Amino acid sequence: MTPAAIESLQTSSFPIAKRVVLMVLDRGARIPPRHSKGSPAIQVLDGRVIVALLDSTFDLEPGQILAIDRDVSHALVAIEEGALLLTIAH
Repeated sequence: MTPAAIESLQTSSFPIAKRVVLMVLDRGARIPPRHSKGSPAIQVLDGRVIVALLDSTFDLEPGQILAIDRDVSHALVAIEEGALLLTIAH
């Protein structure tokens, strides 16, 4: 990247990751409903998880990403042992 391109990225209005967490989950592991002040994204790296948002349920497999709006209640259940990357942006 050129210096101008890097400066453009640094000053853009894109959300910046506040926290990136690698989570390894056993089969049947549950994360109870929660809200985030940031905008979370869940990327499944291995295994399978079900994410519940309000009135919707998403069955996610490796390579899939679910972006969630801030302040939306979300819960998760690991259907298979696996790993996911949780990224929370401002």
